[in-house]
Amino acid sequence: MCGRHGRYPGVTGTSHLRLLPLIAAVAALLLAPASDAQARKRLALGQLDSVTAAWSITVTDCPFCLGGGQVDVSSGSLTSRGVQVDVRDSRGRPVDTYGRPLPAAGVLQLVGGRPNIDPLPQCDGPDLQEINGPAHFYSLNVLFRRAADQLELTWTLPACDGQIDGTPARATPAQASIPLSTLRHSRYSIRFAGTVPFDLEPDTSEGTDHWRGTISYDVTLRFAHRCIRQGNGTRFCV
Repeated sequence: MCGRHGRYPGVTGTSHLRLLPLIAAVAALLLAPASDAQARKRLALGQLDSVTAAWSITVTDCPFCLGGGQVDVSSGSLTSRGVQVDVRDSRGRPVDTYGRPLPAAGVLQLVGGRPNIDPLPQCDGPDLQEINGPAHFYSLNVLFRRAADQLELTWTLPACDGQIDGTPARATPAQASIPLSTLRHSRYSIRFAGTVPFDLEPDTSEGTDHWRGTISYDVTLRFAHRCIRQGNGTRFCV
């Protein structure tokens, strides 16, 4: 016979009742991290393994162009691996997103890599040859925002001159969109791809000629989720 203490010596029936809230609290703590981890995995960005990009802006006419059927072209390409992603929210504040969800909106600043990111365009054409050329960028900035179940991203192509190819670059950024569920995959890619004609009307102060031409881009960002075992034996997942 177990006596009045039942099967647990030293624990009375009243003690059982006192332990119930503690048991419930411990159970809640054990269950919460699993649910939270699933939420983080759904929206975590992961590590950026590689970037490949090619783009061009072809300007056939503009208020500041020489005209006469002459064409200006700015173009570039790059390939880099092991690129670092610095995330900032919509207010420009840095955000630590390793293993954590992305903010609702902000910018992904791609820097470093092997070789270093430098989306510097080549400038060809009668108008672009007259300029000194753009400075080195050493970063690639991608704007993002979460919209319903989608992650929407835009990238303004590098330009040689603000008045010639820079205006259509700002007006017609590269765009991409993926389901947020894609971020749950161990490996995934985000691709910007398109060929977009433009016909932009100038302000009255800039004359009557339109910016006309075509923007083309093909950019792929390849991400992966990994777990790293730290020196103290704990696993750190991104």
